Amino acid sequence: MEDPQFDSGDKTLLLICEEGEEEYDSERFAFGGVTVATIEDKAELNREHLQQLAEKSDCGRVIIEYNGMWLVQELYDALPDNWLIYQCLATADGTTIKTYANDNAMRGLLLDKLRG
Repeated sequence: MEDPQFDSGDKTLLLICEEGEEEYDSERFAFGGVTVATIEDKAELNREHLQQLAEKSDCGRVIIEYNGMWLVQELYDALPDNWLIYQCLATADGTTIKTYANDNAMRGLLLDKLRG
């Protein structure tokens, strides 16, 4: 959001589904027209709520920082019918990914993100 080349000219709805170590600072965004909304509970992840957020922001695109503890299919199921997925990106910390891959409880969540 800090790179001017990321500006599509559309108003942007930025959905934050998890609290990370880094927070977004809208004053550092390279362009205007960004509405930041937080999804604090998985129950808020539904078609009606997402559509309301999109309409309220009058956005032309939506960027989602998804919660790594939630299954990707739950996001797909919650998206409004008129939303088109353009791109999915997954990032992982190279210093911990092997630990997650070897942990039976975390492996499924890790593979879920890699399959998309």
